[in-house]
Amino acid sequence: MRRWTKAAQLDIFDLDKVIIPCHQGMHWTLAVINIKEKRIEYYDSYHGEDEGLREALFKYVQDEHKNDWENKRGGAELPDPDGWDVHWSCDKATIPLQTNGFDCGVFMTSNAEAAGVVGRLFEIQEEQMVEMRHCMISELVNKRLRVATPLTVQVALDSECTTCISSSPLFQPYSSSPLF
Repeated sequence: MRRWTKAAQLDIFDLDKVIIPCHQGMHWTLAVINIKEKRIEYYDSYHGEDEGLREALFKYVQDEHKNDWENKRGGAELPDPDGWDVHWSCDKATIPLQTNGFDCGVFMTSNAEAAGVVGRLFEIQEEQMVEMRHCMISELVNKRLRVATPLTVQVALDSECTTCISSSPLFQPYSSSPLF
C-alpha cells in the first residue's frame, strides 16, 4: 500500500478512514483504518479474525507516519501508539452474518459503503443479497452511485434499480446461480 500512497501523493493522516478490501483466499473481508478514532476495524461476514492482518495494518500506520513522502513529520514515530485500539474493535454482534459460501463480496462492499459513507453498518440480512446485487448492477450500468443511507439499503428494490436492470442488455434474470 505504501507505493499507492506515495504515487498518489496521499498522506493517510489527512483522511478520516482508509478502507481496505481484503481477499482471504476464497473469502472477502473488510479492514478499516479509522485514523480519526485511532482504531483498526475488521468486518468479516463469517465473524472470523485475522491477527496477522491486524498487526500488519498497525505496522503500516506506524510506517506511514514515520516515512511520509512529504517529510512533514520529519521521520517521527507515531505519537501515542498505545492510544490506538488495534484489537479488532468491532462487536461481532453488529456485523451481519453470512451463512452461505458466495455472498461475502456483497457483504464486504456493503460494509465498505456503510463504514465509509454512512459511518455505521447497515442492518442488512442475507435475504437482501439479491436486491443488493441488483443495485450494484444498476450503479455499474448507470455509472453513478446511489446515495447510501440505512433507509435506501433497507428498501428491497427501488424503482431506479428495477428500471435500470430490466432495460439493461447486460442483465439476465436472477436464477439460483450465485453470480447475480
